[in-house]
Amino acid sequence: MSDNLMRSYNVKIQVEQTGREGAGRIGFIDEMRGLLIILFVFYHLCYDLSEIYDAIDLEWFRSGWMNALQFCISLGFIVLSGISSNLSNRPYIRGLRVCACAALITLVTFFLFPSQIIKFGILHFLGVSMLLYAVFKEALSYVRPLTGCFAAFLLAAATWNIPMGYPMGYIGISPLSFPLPASVYTLSWLFPLGVVPPAFYSADYFPVFPYIFVFLFGVFIFKFIDTLPEYLYKEHLRPLAVLGRHSLLIYMLHQPILMGVLYLIFLFVK
Repeated sequence: MSDNLMRSYNVKIQVEQTGREGAGRIGFIDEMRGLLIILFVFYHLCYDLSEIYDAIDLEWFRSGWMNALQFCISLGFIVLSGISSNLSNRPYIRGLRVCACAALITLVTFFLFPSQIIKFGILHFLGVSMLLYAVFKEALSYVRPLTGCFAAFLLAAATWNIPMGYPMGYIGISPLSFPLPASVYTLSWLFPLGVVPPAFYSADYFPVFPYIFVFLFGVFIFKFIDTLPEYLYKEHLRPLAVLGRHSLLIYMLHQPILMGVLYLIFLFVK
């Protein structure tokens, strides 16, 4: 067995034996998650300044590159979450913890910031995805990694336009596609799946379809690569790795802290 394969094997065994996610961590994944959480905080700082305090040019914030940045950050988190699911020995606990944090965000935004309510944001999606992965983990183990990557990519493409709403929402890849009936989009309770009525609003919205397949792409890409270069297991930038290991806590706290600091700043500036 090669050194890299043995190291990958040892990481997985270490997690299984200890039953905790701190063992056998991959430094590169923590660092990437740390980088993404920094970008998330930056994006939300811009969001608060633009949407809540109207302190920066709204047109600049809604420019194409800012939209692309927000999209790439979110996709990065989803893929990394799928990758990390392979290393977790407690997928149900992990998923329930994230779902609890997501529910708290919904309650806070509902009562304190109703105009910015988050009904099914990225944390809701990640929590549900982790639980679905825990349920179907055994079945997914029978899928060949390359087949899984390819299928996840195709299914993501085929369901990408479901959340577009009627009459834009459809399933499939052109020319093999068909629109969803208008009656489906009147069922307001289907919004977690991406089927949204015209009046639906969520300040942050990542439905199960199509993003579950992005999550699964992360699951299978890790299985496909399997043997990582040894240097990826090491921490190269410890501050990033530390942020990555505490990304959920940072995500939960950064908005209240940002808004509190900005409130004090603008209170004295005015």
